[in-house]
Amino acid sequence: MFTFLSRYWWVLEARGFLAILLAAFAFAWPARDVTGLFLAFGVVAVADGLFAVGLAIAGRHLTPAWWIPLVQGLLGVGVGVLILANPAAASVVLSIAIWAFGMGLLQIATAMRLRQDVPTGLWLGFGGVLAIAFGILCLSGQGESTVAILWLIGIWAFMWGMTLMLGGFEVHRLSQRGVF
Repeated sequence: MFTFLSRYWWVLEARGFLAILLAAFAFAWPARDVTGLFLAFGVVAVADGLFAVGLAIAGRHLTPAWWIPLVQGLLGVGVGVLILANPAAASVVLSIAIWAFGMGLLQIATAMRLRQDVPTGLWLGFGGVLAIAFGILCLSGQGESTVAILWLIGIWAFMWGMTLMLGGFEVHRLSQRGVF
């Protein structure tokens, strides 16, 4: 898994950057129109999913765990398309919660696979835990008000994006130093 991620570390950076852009959008977006934020979330989910699918296809010969980013990508594209098709639907928050929960589980699986190769992956595992917590918060009704939804998505997207970027930098740093 380390060889796989060290070769494509920049994909983690790109996915993290997209999440941080979503956070900035959530914090800057007017609270009276959550539909715009849902559209942005859908675009980010599709873009993130396409990055993950590309990563899986490009690296399928490097690790038997290439299916993890493939499933992440298909989940992101699927949820993103559903949200873009009907961003005003009441089920959008449920879709976001399911996406976050699934992404979190798969990111934890990636971190565990990575730790089999090198003593790293903590940032990616932490990001997975954050995604699961975000999904649970969405399902628990913490996002019933528009402002709460904006803040919840913004805070989570920023934290998740940072964990992806820190994980990518960590893998890249270790591979450049030739430690592993």
